[in-house]
Amino acid sequence: ELAGALAAGRDTSLLQLAEPGEDRFRHDLVRDAIYDSIPADVREDLHTRAGGVLASLAGRGRDVDDAEVAYHLARAGTAAAGPAAEYARRAGDRALAALAFEDAVHWYERAAASLAALRAGDDEQARAALRLGTARLAAGDLDGGRAGFRQAAERARRARRPDLLARAALGLGGGPAGFEVGLLDGEQISLLEEARSVLPDGQGTLIALVTARLSIASTLLLPEARRLELATEAVRQARSAGDDATLAATLAALCDAIAGPEHIDDRAGMAAEIIDLGATLRDPRIELLGRRLAVVALLERGDVAGADRQIQAFATTAGALRRPVYSWYVPLWRAMRATMDGR
Repeated sequence: ELAGALAAGRDTSLLQLAEPGEDRFRHDLVRDAIYDSIPADVREDLHTRAGGVLASLAGRGRDVDDAEVAYHLARAGTAAAGPAAEYARRAGDRALAALAFEDAVHWYERAAASLAALRAGDDEQARAALRLGTARLAAGDLDGGRAGFRQAAERARRARRPDLLARAALGLGGGPAGFEVGLLDGEQISLLEEARSVLPDGQGTLIALVTARLSIASTLLLPEARRLELATEAVRQARSAGDDATLAATLAALCDAIAGPEHIDDRAGMAAEIIDLGATLRDPRIELLGRRLAVVALLERGDVAGADRQIQAFATTAGALRRPVYSWYVPLWRAMRATMDGR
């Protein structure tokens, strides 16, 4: 029956045989017109059945693309909103890991919409907003990212989840990695202070991250002594918690708090430690953070050759990540070096 229907489609030039066993519509407009002619309830039923088959295959270990399952379940109506949200979240996670940031935004938006349709709990919707904010930042949508983190913060308050509130505060100030932190941002500082005031003692890692970020965000606003106090406290908490990624972030904040020629050796040492932590964790973002700090310290020390080696290593790693937040430093530094050499 199916073979006959496909043959009729080819005879009327609606379909074309792409390869044995695979028919395609001759044009997207033809596909869309036929799709739109199917009654909405029938379309939803067909998408439900297709999504169910694909999900069943995935459950039996078959190689099924999460995005394909999410595509059908998202169009299957509210009855499939729960599975649609889960598969869209998986598709977003996979896209983010593959550095396909715009695709990640698309799927996280689908997941958030499905959760909203389900009227899911505030904590679940807060986590979805955090993922969406992170992906938007990675895609270069700064305003959209901040909007996602604001929504996450509001949901976290309703759910009484200080941990999610803290992650929203960290996101609002430049994303979880904190490679670049906005200054003179009252909204960011207020949210960081709120999170720090409500985090319980058992959340040592988050307390350290929030405290470190507050030290950086308060540049030009708090006395240097207070910023140093915050950064030092954050490093102590991170070492006590035993979390290497947190330790790297707090060391970076301490480097920022002790800028100046009298602390060159201390900052160079901490930059080297951050680079080592990034290598241990196999996290290129942490490695880049350490190399950026190392370039500054080495140039202040007058070790231009050492700085050149760090710039080259930074360029190699940043190129693989394909994110402007990292890669823009490379032409900046190369132009600086050309100026130094009179080129």
